[in-house]
Amino acid sequence: MGIDEDQSLSRAVDELRNHAEVALQAKMAQLPPHRTEAVSQGLSHELEIHQIELEAQNAELRRTQEALEFSRNKYAELYDFAPVGYFTFDAAGTIQETNVTGSQLLGMERRLLTGKPLVEFVADSESKEIFARHLADVLLNQGMLRCELSLKRKDGTVIHGQLQSVMAGSLEGRGGYVLSSIVDGTVGKQLEMESQDAREYAESIVEAVREPLVVLNSKLKILTANNSFYDTFKVTPEETIGHFIYDLGNRQWDIPKLRVLFEDILPHDTVFNGYEVEHEFLGIGKKTILLNARQIFRKKIGSHIILLAMEDITERKELAADLQKAHDRLESIVAKRTMELSGLKVQQQELAETNRRLDEVSRTKSDFLANMSHELRTPLNSVIGFSEVLQDQLFGPMNGKQQEYVNNILISGKHLLSLINDILDLSKVESGKMRLELSVFSLLESLSASLMMLREKALKGGIELKMKLAPEYDVSIEADQRKLKQIMFNLVSNAVKFSRPGGTVTVAAVRDGDFMEITVADTGIGIKKEDVPKLFQEFTQLESAYTKGIEGTGLGLALTRHMVELHGGRVWVKSEIGLGSRFSFTIPLTQAGAKEPPVKQPDMVGSGNTVLVIDDNALTLDTLENALMHKGYRALRASNGTQGVEMAQRDLPDLIVLDLVMSGMSGFDVADQLLNENAAANVPILVLTSMDLSAADRARLAGKVWRIEGKGTLSTHEFLSLVESAVGPASRS
Repeated sequence: MGIDEDQSLSRAVDELRNHAEVALQAKMAQLPPHRTEAVSQGLSHELEIHQIELEAQNAELRRTQEALEFSRNKYAELYDFAPVGYFTFDAAGTIQETNVTGSQLLGMERRLLTGKPLVEFVADSESKEIFARHLADVLLNQGMLRCELSLKRKDGTVIHGQLQSVMAGSLEGRGGYVLSSIVDGTVGKQLEMESQDAREYAESIVEAVREPLVVLNSKLKILTANNSFYDTFKVTPEETIGHFIYDLGNRQWDIPKLRVLFEDILPHDTVFNGYEVEHEFLGIGKKTILLNARQIFRKKIGSHIILLAMEDITERKELAADLQKAHDRLESIVAKRTMELSGLKVQQQELAETNRRLDEVSRTKSDFLANMSHELRTPLNSVIGFSEVLQDQLFGPMNGKQQEYVNNILISGKHLLSLINDILDLSKVESGKMRLELSVFSLLESLSASLMMLREKALKGGIELKMKLAPEYDVSIEADQRKLKQIMFNLVSNAVKFSRPGGTVTVAAVRDGDFMEITVADTGIGIKKEDVPKLFQEFTQLESAYTKGIEGTGLGLALTRHMVELHGGRVWVKSEIGLGSRFSFTIPLTQAGAKEPPVKQPDMVGSGNTVLVIDDNALTLDTLENALMHKGYRALRASNGTQGVEMAQRDLPDLIVLDLVMSGMSGFDVADQLLNENAAANVPILVLTSMDLSAADRARLAGKVWRIEGKGTLSTHEFLSLVESAVGPASRS
């Protein structure tokens, strides 16, 4: 109980005593004198009893007051230090009272907040309108109301406030007042925005897929589809979303083979690729569709979804049929012509004409392959590069599922690039344009590096990798190191692929005169004797109960044979079904003939920090710039050759990364022009190109560039290692 309350209570008791004494004296005055003393004694006794009762009540009142005071102080502390800002506003929105949290929320002392309108802390006009409507609605006594608005603290920082208010009686006779709470929802709003960004990013990836794609739930109802699906099958989102896939297009999708996929195959296999369906669709005609299906289980919520990707291969099938007909017709014509030709002169004339056409076809094929090499490898390099950036989490952490998806994209991109490279390499072999890029290197280090690339895959499959190479055979060899690694990669990866868990793959090397004999042996499924002659043929895969479902194009061993023979060696195989296979090849220790022209080497490893990237592909620029900046280098970018030359002259970078195939000024022209510039003439140039360079192309670049690498052949880490070898580690400021 406070001092004021004590004094007030004492005054009340004194007034009661005085009142009693006045009443007693008045009564005594009215009594006869002989009764005065007796009555006085009785009244005095009665007054003492009342005084005792009053003092007891006074003590009880004091205890009650102390309890109330304690309770009030306790709840005042709870009010002041609650994690929510509490405010009392008048009808005009002026702050009448707030707690400690409220003052901290707005960044101003409580005593200074009293009497200030809340609108002084509202960050923007939209939020001011929201608050005005909110206050008006609350004053109409519409119950508990909520709104969200942006508030600007005294220090200028903006927070996202979640306001909740209710009408509450009158404030000192001045009409109704409002009780409100404000919660800082800034972090939640940011998380909501980030979540929305993530959803939009995922949806953009789905939309970026060129082929039709639908997402179904476990009951085969469509959750979403991309625009390519709607365009290809002439349906709308309203006709698609939420419907059973069999019900689409007036049950046009109730296809028996589709039911087999969903009802018989997918329940046993979570992933299924290359499922071909042929169907006559109303309005768009007969279609041949290649389906790839994948089930994704969401264990946290006990559900799963199905991704169904569709590739329309109708034109491809028709083209293949037309090509076969043309081939048959051509064979018939050739046979007929052969029978008709009787003289050597006619044969020679036709042979000359055929050679002319073959040369024209070869030139056309070369031009096509050169263009496709650039057009296919460049975007794939960007996909792989961005995937590596995401995998390294340069822009923030990812959850486990996101990491799994990014890893799948990276693996698929590298696999597709490998297939493209194999096809292009085979074309170069067939046209006689494959050349060796010779260098002298350690055979042991090269073989070890080849095994290291496949060690993780082998471990996952429970397969042991071994290498047997005696120290005396650790020799230097003159060969094309990249092609030797490709040969080893093809042989070892095949050995791992066709080995059972618990198996062993052994790499051994022995010297045979001027040759090294290298062997890759496995304890896998083995090869039938009658199938051995088919092994080194293009686009040929052996079929057995053990090889079904194993990916591949049938090009690896064919290319291996060509690259071994290009070195002057030979390749052979010994195998026994069920016991394993033994692939061997020979390669000479030295190569006869001229080597590739030398490339310009940097005078010394520098300590520079600036790298200029010249490329007309925006995705490539983004990929390389992100990698360089994360490593600590200063990245400059030029989107064409002319701009690149100007920036090289002006900024004098420590290294130039140059693409060769660009519109306007090509990379060859850039290298020529920079060689004649005194300021930039000594800057090392790293060529990154998707172009398959001929001997003439390399000769033109000789002495002008430091190094030539193919797009897609380098990972992000390998690219950064090259940069560091040219200019040294980045010096972070």
